[in-house]
Amino acid sequence: MICRCTLSAYSRALIGQAPAPNRQITTLAPHHGAYISPPPGDNLPPLAMVAVIALACPARLAAIPLKDPSLLKQDVCYVNGQWVKAKSGKTFEVHDPATGKLIGTCPEFDGADTEKAIAAAAEAFKDFRHKTGRERSKLLRKWYDLMMQNAEDLTTLITWENGKPLADAKGEVTYAANFFEWFSEEAPRIYGNTIPSSVPGNRVWTIKEPVGVCGLITP
Repeated sequence: MICRCTLSAYSRALIGQAPAPNRQITTLAPHHGAYISPPPGDNLPPLAMVAVIALACPARLAAIPLKDPSLLKQDVCYVNGQWVKAKSGKTFEVHDPATGKLIGTCPEFDGADTEKAIAAAAEAFKDFRHKTGRERSKLLRKWYDLMMQNAEDLTTLITWENGKPLADAKGEVTYAANFFEWFSEEAPRIYGNTIPSSVPGNRVWTIKEPVGVCGLITP
């Protein structure tokens, strides 16, 4: 709920008291916590301006269960077709930003772990580079289908990790999955081009091929 109230009501909310019942309340996200915003023009410190107050938030919504708990992997990364731990055994914790509750732990890969993953990808590329556009299309389409089949759980995991509202998290899942859908449809249509040459009697043509292993750093 987004609550607009007077400064006195705002102050009471900050110390755990509900604002007066006659204040105007606009419900924007049912079943979520409440964001208490000060009245316009109040000169409050920046931290107070963004204070998030969890009012009347049902306990059952503090930890939305996963339909398929196996989707939440602990201490492992997917390398060479297997779920593996960091060679050092080191991990780092991920906490729910709303409650501080531990969600899980992730492996802390070092340089050696990363090089091993790169080598595995390079080995897999030897076969993948010879697959037809149709074969690549099926692989990408399968990835898209898996994301959409598990969209609800993926949405929940995103919300757990960064506190994003469920509606926003669901949009993020759909947005990401759409890339796999689009490229799966484009894969069979990767054509080369014939280009006019600046030299008489010559022709220039292009052929598009996979470039190989890529490293992606996402925000």
